[in-house]
Amino acid sequence: MKSFFKNLRCELSCCLIFLACVSLARAEKWSFGVISDTQQSPANARNQSVAVDVVDAINRQFVAAGVDLVLQTGDLTYNDSPAGLDMRAAHNEALKTAGIAFYPVRGNHDGSMAVARHFPKAFPGLPGALGSGRGSSPNLAGAGGLAYAFVHKGVKFIFLDSFNMDDGKGGSIAYSVGDYQPWIDAELAATDHVHAFVLSHKPLLSQAHKDNLFGNPKDPKDPGDIQPQMQNAFFASLAGRKVRYYLCGHDHKHHRAMVESPDGKSRLQQIIGQSDSLFAGKKGVFTTYGSRPPFSPRETPLAQEGEQRIGYYIYSIDGGRVEARYYSTPLESFAGPSPAKDQKTAPEWSLRDVYGCHLNGAEFLVRPGQAYRGLSHAISSGNGFAGTRFEFLDGANTGAGATNDGRPCSVLVSAGWTPKAAAGGMLRSDALTIWGLPDRTGIGQTDAHVLALSFDATGLDENTIRGGGVILASRNAEGQWENAASVKGGGTLRFAARAYDPSTDNHPGTHGVDMAGRVAWAVVDHGGEFAVMKQEGFH
Repeated sequence: MKSFFKNLRCELSCCLIFLACVSLARAEKWSFGVISDTQQSPANARNQSVAVDVVDAINRQFVAAGVDLVLQTGDLTYNDSPAGLDMRAAHNEALKTAGIAFYPVRGNHDGSMAVARHFPKAFPGLPGALGSGRGSSPNLAGAGGLAYAFVHKGVKFIFLDSFNMDDGKGGSIAYSVGDYQPWIDAELAATDHVHAFVLSHKPLLSQAHKDNLFGNPKDPKDPGDIQPQMQNAFFASLAGRKVRYYLCGHDHKHHRAMVESPDGKSRLQQIIGQSDSLFAGKKGVFTTYGSRPPFSPRETPLAQEGEQRIGYYIYSIDGGRVEARYYSTPLESFAGPSPAKDQKTAPEWSLRDVYGCHLNGAEFLVRPGQAYRGLSHAISSGNGFAGTRFEFLDGANTGAGATNDGRPCSVLVSAGWTPKAAAGGMLRSDALTIWGLPDRTGIGQTDAHVLALSFDATGLDENTIRGGGVILASRNAEGQWENAASVKGGGTLRFAARAYDPSTDNHPGTHGVDMAGRVAWAVVDHGGEFAVMKQEGFH
């Protein structure tokens, strides 16, 4: 793997582009949902082989969350028929009633020319379709409204369809990523968006399957390292133009990974969407796919939740900030021992993964056993920011879990900044958000690590600082600022009016202020939002 994986940073040019495009203070916060693979097998299953109970239950979650849009990454049905497509569309009524737009792309289970021809009837008005008057599609026969792009509130979405289309001459044609590349380049080069997401059905590198966005390997020992020139061009285009996430489906498991281009010059984070299908395995028992080797060395797994789950995603956009939350429920919430058994429609969903990024921040890939110590980033003063620097003083990735097949997961620590005036509270620094630290307990508790932030001491009495009146704070679940050293698993707060000492201070609950460096530090056991705060009652 290439050396740039050790320290993945958001380039300054991206920040400047962002600040030129949109004002953080005026940006409207909004969200969109993602659903994947809603087929139900076998092909003659009820409801035209659409998992309608799953769709309806997830749509209720999207409506309750107030999302603007819902996106689907393929396999809307299992039987590859216009009737199946109509059934899937009919179960978006709750979204329509709530004013939530739905944008799908096809998968291998709805990839026929018959479905391509019926797509604009089942989902009328998609961007790039004939007469839609919005968005764009590549200038390729049959691609209108199947492969398409549009912008919503400063975010561009690009959908890639790699399945059979009507060539306009009585035959069918399927386009490759290489065919789409000039259109992708033009869409990403446009100045009409702040963020961009690219979506398709097949992954960059698959887990259960070995076919991917770039084709189907003929050699069973090939993990998907095919079409290297096509891949290099695609990766470079996306990585160089603000695309942080590639969203897909096909593998029926929640899987996040950093994927490197064959030439080692670019990388993308892919999110393979969790299954929303009911797949009849042996003896009709519903199941999901496992992973199978070989796996490419170009992939670094970050998180996986695979077998026997159903899930969905909500992405929140707030100016330059993106935060994603993945929720899931056991497959048993829906699936009985056979396709004929009645299914539950009120599952209990739990938050299973949180990840995010900010265009003004930085990302760091930390492999198992590697230290967090020394990772740092600073936001300069101006544009509403006071100017603050953070650094990890101690801690390590002692293990971020593993994939279902046993591959160890790495940690992608992502950091982003919010101006102190916008963050609220009696803050003496800008607010820092840390994403990516692995949750050990299901309650947001991570391995202990030591975080430090610089602060503005102007107007503060030195006795206030020495007496513990200035602390590193974090925002709790109720949105209030509290001592960041407060331990989720219990513990005693201890304050030290000096620099952090690893020989004595590396205990949960310990926090302090380095007077000489004007830095507040704490031993913390969670990620989230942090800032330096003056406590009430101190002068």
